[in-house]
Amino acid sequence: MAARRDSKIVLLSFSGEAKVVPVQVFSVLRSVGLKVPGEVDALQRKPLRGMNCFDVRFTSEAARVRGVHVLEGVEGLKVTPYDSSVWVTVLHLPLDMSEQVVVRTLGRFGKVTGYEEPEFLECKGVKTGTRRVRIELKSDIPSTLWANGHRAHIAYPGQPRTCWRCGLEGHEARLCPNKRCSRCLQVGHTLAECKGDIVCNSCGKTGHLARLCPDRSYAARVATGVVEAVPSRPLTPYHDAPVIAPVSDTSAPMEALFPLSCPTSPLIELAETASLPTEAEQDKTAEMVLAEWQRRRMPLVLVHR
Repeated sequence: MAARRDSKIVLLSFSGEAKVVPVQVFSVLRSVGLKVPGEVDALQRKPLRGMNCFDVRFTSEAARVRGVHVLEGVEGLKVTPYDSSVWVTVLHLPLDMSEQVVVRTLGRFGKVTGYEEPEFLECKGVKTGTRRVRIELKSDIPSTLWANGHRAHIAYPGQPRTCWRCGLEGHEARLCPNKRCSRCLQVGHTLAECKGDIVCNSCGKTGHLARLCPDRSYAARVATGVVEAVPSRPLTPYHDAPVIAPVSDTSAPMEALFPLSCPTSPLIELAETASLPTEAEQDKTAEMVLAEWQRRRMPLVLVHR
């Protein structure tokens, strides 16, 4: 199969030395019973694939399936459906999130066939934190997903542009008019108004939280820090212990010799009360990062003077 494009596009390759023109392609399409226009709405020559290669876009998936079936019987014509697999870029996940968690989260949208963690070009061996996952898509992936309580931003060629907050098309997150429930993950109401079942934002099933997801292995729980806590001995409060025990007092506890806690300083209090970025600020930052990522992927156009 050819590399992925829009799922309604197929590649037509005509044999022979004579150059094929669009009018001839239209004639072939009509000769097998296809409506042009109607079932076909675009035709583009692909010179890099061959002199007589064309991309044909159908108006629906049903039209594409029928078109491929009837065109395969045309002598001198090779029909190549484009592969549905695509490399998906996943941004803004924690460095310690495991491959298993990422693959399971995206596996809801198709079969995962590849995984990689890109490295810096300037420093091979050091990873960027970005994940790339190859998927045979069954359905489009929204621009934002939750993976074990962390919001990831998703980008891939041909992806419909959706709001990062509610997942719907037609607007951006900074102008989102919709409510989205963090309990059932549905749009239209808030958590306080929710009457539905809780939905795991990791596996998409109902009845449990992501941190208690039965699909997660022990290795995944360790990788994401969700493991059973081991009880620890409480430390001696600072005000109950002397500043330092006399050297001659060899029976003094270790806590007395080396105090393990100290009064809270103004800087610590300031750090504890500092406000985190709002969701709108996070959305704006994420939009800027994704826009820069898309800008760098744009081909360089040379202007000849």
